[in-house]
Amino acid sequence: DSLFDKVYGIMEKHKEAFFAVYLHDPKVVDSLPPIQDPDPLINCEIMDGRDMFLNKAKELRLEFSSLRRAKFSTLHLLCGLHNLDQIMYTCNNCSKNVETRWHCPECTDFDLCIPCYEKIGHQHTMKKLGLG
Repeated sequence: DSLFDKVYGIMEKHKEAFFAVYLHDPKVVDSLPPIQDPDPLINCEIMDGRDMFLNKAKELRLEFSSLRRAKFSTLHLLCGLHNLDQIMYTCNNCSKNVETRWHCPECTDFDLCIPCYEKIGHQHTMKKLGLG
């Protein structure tokens, strides 16, 4: 048995966890049609940077440690991206999910629920955002 056969055997057993990338000959690439994505671009602050994404995944307790968990977590995030009007915000003091909140435009991602804002306040001027 060659090393290639051993690696191929291992890969075949775990093919659900891998994906294949097919590369084109550089001479042919220029003649290929451009890739057309049928979905419109969605701008979302969750996907603007690694830290924001990881914080959101941690907040939602999403895991990517196995294929099954990664599939569920990805589906959960995609569903949230397509339903942006239903996003809930988390109070930075009591960690409750809120729709109406006080948001600090000077701090990075800092929101307080109404009871926490009235109880502890904040060092910067905050804006009330949300439904009520």
